[in-house]
Amino acid sequence: MGVTESALNHADRARELLEPAVKAGVRRPSAYVELARLRLADVHRQTFGDGKLGAAQLSAVLTPLFEARKQPPALPETYELIAAAWAQSAVAPTPDNLAVLDEGIRAFPRDSTLLYNAAQLYRQAGAAPTATSIARLGLRFTTDPAAKTKFEQCSLSLPPRRRASNRPGDGGRGGRRAGLAVELGGVVEQRAVAGEGADALVEHGEVVGRRRHGALGPGGGDQLVGLGQRGRLLAGLETAA
Repeated sequence: MGVTESALNHADRARELLEPAVKAGVRRPSAYVELARLRLADVHRQTFGDGKLGAAQLSAVLTPLFEARKQPPALPETYELIAAAWAQSAVAPTPDNLAVLDEGIRAFPRDSTLLYNAAQLYRQAGAAPTATSIARLGLRFTTDPAAKTKFEQCSLSLPPRRRASNRPGDGGRGGRRAGLAVELGGVVEQRAVAGEGADALVEHGEVVGRRRHGALGPGGGDQLVGLGQRGRLLAGLETAA
């Protein structure tokens, strides 16, 4: 009932129902998400000055969201609100604080809102390589023109990536690694392609890499790709080694 009342914009009634339900440990992740949404909205109404969340306010929003993570089904709103809360925090997040967003990207790799906000937060946290990788993943798979423009602008605002080094004895310095791999929904076909060999991975008519069972290797451009379960494409978010 509390979730329904929130959807109807009956905030006071929704809060009256959701607070005791969450305190009692209700097994419904949407209840925790809606309570967090209401708490974040309350902060907006009560905050003056720069409108940033203090530590206690941030905790009040994040606590139900982290509880929602423990309950099936996973909801994209859980991670979208975690990102929204950190974006409004008076204390800048660290990359460790943002690691939970990687979990959301794995579960919802085509959620443009989540990917864009995660890229912005990683940029603010000083993790430019991760931010760039997320922005490029979003740019590759979004079909919305407005979202593409935002990802392009985000990518342009970030410093150029370091190139991988292929020198013998380099020990991996300046190389690449996949800091995050997400399994995407499209089914990838393996077939022979002229100039690409017999083990090319093809998605929607485009060669995206070479066959690698569960592992990631160089794909088109600076992407890392591999083959996941049931022929699904694994896309790697490349970070500097």
